Amino acid sequence: MSNEEIQNTEKPVKPELRNPNTAANWSLVFTPIFGAWLHAENWKNLNEPERAKKSMLWVYAGFVFLLIVLFMPNNTGSGPGVIFLLFWYFTSARKQVKYIQKKEIEYEKKSWKKPLLIGLAGTVVWVCVCFLAVASEPNDIELRTKQIMNEKMLPKFRSYSGNSSLECVQVELGKEFADDNYYATATFNDGDKIRLTVQVKEKELIVQIKGAVEEGH
Repeated sequence: MSNEEIQNTEKPVKPELRNPNTAANWSLVFTPIFGAWLHAENWKNLNEPERAKKSMLWVYAGFVFLLIVLFMPNNTGSGPGVIFLLFWYFTSARKQVKYIQKKEIEYEKKSWKKPLLIGLAGTVVWVCVCFLAVASEPNDIELRTKQIMNEKMLPKFRSYSGNSSLECVQVELGKEFADDNYYATATFNDGDKIRLTVQVKEKELIVQIKGAVEEGH
């Protein structure tokens, strides 16, 4: 048997890939950053460097999106997050699935251990970042209560008291005395303080004045 005949009988080398559909499914947990990164690795192993670069653009876009979500008020990132996931899947991820199916590519299955550990570590880091971001921000209820005092409750008092410069400079939230009901203390720029109750509803706060804070209490 000649060398040429021996070469012809050798099986073609199969690329090492991870199932692109499985990568997309894991993106429900680890965000499209995870899936796009694995798809980029698959494209590299399929000798498609340009497609790999395009897939990595989704990875970078995902990080930018997470930074935007981090500063969204009232945890409003879930809706846009689903839209981002679907947009990535239908414009990028599904192309790799169809590519492999159309070309009937047989591949060696790569281990999922390393990427899943990376995905888990990334999730832990993200949760810690979110916790630190929330912990470092002023209490949202206090800020909203202060805004209500200055914009809705004080204008009338200013008009009949003659103190046009009166302003609430701080609101301190106290203990919760019932579900979503809090005691609070408002401090004004003249040094006076008053007691409040604050009821938290989905789209609004209900603020009530309970009376002045007596000195020594």
